[in-house]
Amino acid sequence: SFLGLCVIKKKMNFGIYNNFFKKKYYEPDLATKIFPYLNKIASASIDISDGLAQDLNHILRLSKCGATIDLNKLPLSIPAQKIVSRKKIHLKNMFSKGDDYQILFTSKMENRDKISSLSKKLNLKITRIGLINNDLNINFKYKGKKLKLSATKMGYTHTF
Repeated sequence: SFLGLCVIKKKMNFGIYNNFFKKKYYEPDLATKIFPYLNKIASASIDISDGLAQDLNHILRLSKCGATIDLNKLPLSIPAQKIVSRKKIHLKNMFSKGDDYQILFTSKMENRDKISSLSKKLNLKITRIGLINNDLNINFKYKGKKLKLSATKMGYTHTF
């Protein structure tokens, strides 16, 4: 969705993918089918509207824990994967600029089978992108290497 906003504001041009990204901005894929089930599987949840890192940081701060996020597991569209691999946009921008409108939730390990069954039942892709830990920080991994990225100020900041 962020990429669509970049195209609309004429900040970036992704050629044949411009219309795809604009559509994702104007018509985001909302995972509303999962809402009635979250209270059975999630220990915490938030919508990712301000960026994955920033919104995850809200959960972690309130829960007094940390997380390790594997950026290779982010469920990016094929066009988004292509522009990241061609270095037309930095991967960091894919999870830190906001407008994703997806549900991020944490769950206990013993719920993995339930989550997998729910994913099939609802025909909804649910991706495990990381693990919760006691580190009190967000640690990012990409291609097996730790990345030094700060989760603070890594998202959209509302100004009123």
